[in-house]
Amino acid sequence: MPGEMWVVSEEPVCADGINWYQVGAYDAGGWAAEGVAGRGYYLQHSDLDPAEGCFSERLDVGMRVMVGDNLLQRVRSCPGRSAPVIAWLYPGVPVTVTDGPRCAGGWVWWRVVDDRGNVDAWTPEGNNASEPWLV
Repeated sequence: MPGEMWVVSEEPVCADGINWYQVGAYDAGGWAAEGVAGRGYYLQHSDLDPAEGCFSERLDVGMRVMVGDNLLQRVRSCPGRSAPVIAWLYPGVPVTVTDGPRCAGGWVWWRVVDDRGNVDAWTPEGNNASEPWLV
């Protein structure tokens, strides 16, 4: 999908005049075409480093989490700091992680749903690995 982050793990292999890259993200992997000269390119270089937050070692889809400090946490319509705030998470109230992770604005984002179905939106995991907001 557009905007998804994949890590290139091998040098390109040329087949049928197209450069193919072995890529992987989270629990998926495969080969992706670079593009076709004169018709457009599918892959784009990014300065984001997966080791700097485009993955999570703490959370995963299906986990129950909650805001771990005393502050309300914004949940947004899509991953990103400029996306509209559509609800708030209250400290200590459990939610279920249903999608993610996605990397946007240097943060790792997760889609969460509350038990009542009132909240179904995206929120960041934390400011960095040592400052988690979701626990």
